[in-house]
Amino acid sequence: MTNLRAAPPNDDPLVLGATLRPPKTAELLADQIRQRIVSGDLRLGTALPSETELMKQFTVARPTVREAMRLLEADGLISVRRGASARVTSPDPVLAARLTGFVLQMGGTTFDDVFRTRLLIEPACARHLAGHSTTAAIAALEGALDVEVMGDAAEGDPFGVPFHDVIIEMCGSNTLTVICSMLRHITYAQAAIATDVDRQDPARRASHIAAAHGAHERLYLAVKSGDEHEAERIWRSHLQQLAVVLVDQLGALEVGAVLAAYRP
Repeated sequence: MTNLRAAPPNDDPLVLGATLRPPKTAELLADQIRQRIVSGDLRLGTALPSETELMKQFTVARPTVREAMRLLEADGLISVRRGASARVTSPDPVLAARLTGFVLQMGGTTFDDVFRTRLLIEPACARHLAGHSTTAAIAALEGALDVEVMGDAAEGDPFGVPFHDVIIEMCGSNTLTVICSMLRHITYAQAAIATDVDRQDPARRASHIAAAHGAHERLYLAVKSGDEHEAERIWRSHLQQLAVVLVDQLGALEVGAVLAAYRP
């Protein structure tokens, strides 16, 4: 039987955390308005009361109101224009994407890691789309294919990005769409720089475009016929081939290095 013994006496004070800082009044004001916005009480486009009205309602000074507005604007929840009332806006996904990019950069994340994440997500989305295809999804895929038929996109733009976006968006999961949009600017930067490299060899570029468009057409047919297994197989194979263009050129680079080189 194990004998339980009391810990030896220790005269040192137990440290549980750092000094607590009470929130500023501006933070409390911003938090109240923020909750009203995200709960839907304040809808998109709604004009907030003027600075003077907010000062009266919350019994605070003008600098406090202005600081609260700056906090909400930084969150992407309001837009502030000189001489006009602040209005409720929807947070820009690019803001979340940039913050995600910072986190990945600080962790030394490589593009190989980012692309392997795509290999986990996109084939499963293709399978889901084939198993739950709708008229709207089929039409969206057709529209993306029609754009591709016109040929290579504008200088600097990767080929086929809209088709990839449709696969994610048409799965019907807002959570998935938001998560993927946070990575979109990273993968777009990756594809855009690889495309610039690819264009140095026109024959190779034409071959890559033909292969990508062919894979897109095959996936469209699999989704339209409801063949889940084939849709997943096609899309996984396509992404693995795409890795030759993207990851082999940029995979060893860190996210930060490529984003620093990419200027949309």
